[in-house]
Amino acid sequence: MIVQGFILMAWLTVQLMLNIDFYFAAYHLPLYGISMILIGIGIILIEGKEADHL
Repeated sequence: MIVQGFILMAWLTVQLMLNIDFYFAAYHLPLYGISMILIGIGIILIEGKEADHL
């Protein structure tokens, strides 16, 4: 479930970035930065858990 949540977040973020107006993107840039950081942390945590299982 956690993995699916991060995939969904990443997909939604990409869709927004592709479809968004430049000024809107510039205005909300900090929000996207935070989203990317959270996704990155989630991926690191997921990979860490998978490595522990190995």
